[in-house]
Amino acid sequence: MRIIMMVALAAGSVLAAPIVDLFSTGQNDIGGIDERWKINGGQAFVTDQSLYPFPLWGKSSSASWISPQPEYDGSSDPADTTFKFSTTFNLPSNFESASILMQIGSDNGLQDVQLNGISLRYLVAMTILAGNSFSTAVITDGTGFTRGVGPSMSITHGFRPGLNTLDFLVRNSATTTDNIGNPSGLIVAFTSDVIHAPEPASLGLLGAGLALIGLFSVRQRKS
Repeated sequence: MRIIMMVALAAGSVLAAPIVDLFSTGQNDIGGIDERWKINGGQAFVTDQSLYPFPLWGKSSSASWISPQPEYDGSSDPADTTFKFSTTFNLPSNFESASILMQIGSDNGLQDVQLNGISLRYLVAMTILAGNSFSTAVITDGTGFTRGVGPSMSITHGFRPGLNTLDFLVRNSATTTDNIGNPSGLIVAFTSDVIHAPEPASLGLLGAGLALIGLFSVRQRKS
């Protein structure tokens, strides 16, 4: 029993765990600064959705919307502009693999998702964004605010030890023929896993345990 327990402990060292410093959007107070996210390198605000037009934006039980401004009572963000929403997280030097599932909502279209500056190449389609008369290439599995938070999208490659950066490129559009712009925002809800490679001591313990189990089995057969 003790041998089996030793092997189980060694094998347990390779079990998956969440990425501890990967945070969904909007984990701060409404109207406050989301310290985990940046927009175009500047501050990201947890959007006050009590004012227009935010009842139209989808909701999530684990995330809130972030935007370039804390609220939009009579204001807007520039039209025909791409905003880069960015967050970072760290992976250990001995990680074997990692994966991220995310649900995304955007206002307006989600153009690209990049990990460490490299596009994840989700399928895109030409779409006429709200208020525009021309088409924009946006991710088909992403979602605009009229559809709420979309289905899960996955990331399974492109990770590296140490610091990793995730960028979400959101294209803002117009809401009137004057092309004056509208509020822009993003909501992302993450779940994640990272598998750590076993430490050398754990590998040695695992090997010793398997050897002892083999020896124990041989003795049982002889007896």
